[in-house]
Amino acid sequence: MFARHTHTRNMKKTGVVLGLKNIIDKIHPSGNAPLTTSESKRLLTALTSSFRKHLDAVHPSAAAEDSKTRPELNAGFPNVSHKSMHSSAALAQKHMASVLTNPLMVKGGKDFGTAKVELQKNPQRDPIALLEEYDQEGAATVRIAELCLDHVRKEYDTARDARKPKLLDELQPGRRVFLWLLRSNLYTSESYADNVRFLENLVFFLLHEGREENIWQWIKLDVKAPDSLQGPPPGVALSLRRESLYRYRWRGRLLSATLRAKAGVTWDPAPSGTIQRLRPGGLNAALDTFVAATKLMPQLTCLPLGGASTYLSKLLTRRLRNVNPRGDVELAPGEKIDGERYDKLIEALPLAFSSYEGPVDPRKQAIREAFSQADAAMLLLLHPYKPSATLYLKNLKFFFPDDLSQAHSTVTGRSKNDQRTMENWYRGILHCAALLSHQGHHKDATWVRGRIPLYLPEKTAYAERDEREIHLRLGRRDTVQERQEVSRPTRIPFPSFA
Repeated sequence: MFARHTHTRNMKKTGVVLGLKNIIDKIHPSGNAPLTTSESKRLLTALTSSFRKHLDAVHPSAAAEDSKTRPELNAGFPNVSHKSMHSSAALAQKHMASVLTNPLMVKGGKDFGTAKVELQKNPQRDPIALLEEYDQEGAATVRIAELCLDHVRKEYDTARDARKPKLLDELQPGRRVFLWLLRSNLYTSESYADNVRFLENLVFFLLHEGREENIWQWIKLDVKAPDSLQGPPPGVALSLRRESLYRYRWRGRLLSATLRAKAGVTWDPAPSGTIQRLRPGGLNAALDTFVAATKLMPQLTCLPLGGASTYLSKLLTRRLRNVNPRGDVELAPGEKIDGERYDKLIEALPLAFSSYEGPVDPRKQAIREAFSQADAAMLLLLHPYKPSATLYLKNLKFFFPDDLSQAHSTVTGRSKNDQRTMENWYRGILHCAALLSHQGHHKDATWVRGRIPLYLPEKTAYAERDEREIHLRLGRRDTVQERQEVSRPTRIPFPSFA
């Protein structure tokens, strides 16, 4: 049994190695690739040995003693004096020592600090060439690669639009850094999985260089990431699912970085007052990428979707200004949300919880189900063409029941202690009540409004005013009704929130 297990494990490792080799060969055809660090060291050792062999033949270090015991040495060099041979040998040995101890030949002194200084002193230098030079000396790290990509990114962002394609063609930062990352051995390199900025810039350049295929090949590699620099977080060893999510966290972060690069919108909201604009076609591309990634799940050991699903959900329900006037993101000019893609996202979102090791306890199972549907419920509530409050109302009844003692402590606690969480629930509750009213479900709308004084009493004084704003927005839309025959009331009652 042990032999079979070992054989399987070795086959898996071999498969990963072959996968790496195939990607490397596609990026850099065999025979033209630069040498790896180990190959460079072997070449240097061979050259040094050969050099010393020829040096000893021409300039023996102990000529006088050797000439007594080995007279044949003088036969080939009748006109060379022993004194000059000693002098030449000494000079040659000194030169050899200076070569082998030159900072350009060894790693000594090469680190992030020296790389930063070199780029500052010579801003015109190709930053990726610096990374490759450090790699040849065994000094390259992910942090140095991040620094080099940052320099290229700044140059790219400030370049004229006409100059950008030429800059990418000249430097090819995505291809070269990705090649370096693969050749430096994914399993033993420092924990690149936790360097989000490095991943974002690398993905950005790969996409802009037209190398999206390399990203998908990367995602498919079955490689477990090493521990983060701080070690594994508490609780990782408690379940196989947590262990898998941690070891394959690089996949989830790689997917999230790809979505952000395609959408052209950062993870966090922009500084106050700054509006970000989605790239033309960027939202559709991000949605398509997420759905495509979910279709890979049967082929992969683990694909963490939490970060990617959260990014898209927040983007569509909180940050877009056509949904939230206080948001920081606008659609590209002339673009609208694609309803079909929106629906596919809603269908795919629960897959973020599909690998969960479900508990047997019915109460815990119900909690897991409610959490897995939370994002989908909000997306349905704010659907651009066919909004529905059904799922959101179901979750409200679970998380915020009439009996406070039956409320889910995690949700209610966060809604009280986390300002952003409280604001999200508050806005969701008001939107749910307004939509139910517009669709003629006044009894349910009244129950929903009652969550404010019961769970968010500090918001009671503002609730009626804020709901009226939502009513005004809904009144400008033609898609707030569930059925064609439902007529909008001429006056919508506003029960007291007190």
